[in-house]
This record gives sequence, structure tokens and C-alpha cells, in this order.
Amino acid sequence: MRKLRGALMVAGSAAGAVGVVRQLRAAREKSDRLMLVNALGNAIVVITGAALALRGLRKGRSK
Repeated sequence: MRKLRGALMVAGSAAGAVGVVRQLRAAREKSDRLMLVNALGNAIVVITGAALALRGLRKGRSK
């Protein structure tokens, strides 16, 4: 069960990464700094979520 949850978290992070790329492109096209800051903030959230998911998967293996 733990591995499934971790895999779903990784998949969710991957989907979030796609959204961040779209946000970054839109912000650059519109030259909107606020949208760019928001996209970068979302990127940090996605990276942190992926790191937590991967750490959870690794800890699940060691037990």
C-alpha cells in the first residue's frame, strides 16, 4: 500500500511539472512577472512533493 501511495505521489508530481511548464510558457508569452513568480513557486512545490514521494518509496524498501 505504501508503494502504491508513493507511486501515485510521483505521478502527481509529474503531472504538476507539466502544469508548471505550461504556466512558465504563458508567463513568458505575456511578459507577466507575477505569473512567472507564481509558476516558479509552483515549481518549488512540485520538486518538494517529488522529493518527499521518492524518500517515502526508498524508506518503504528498507523496511
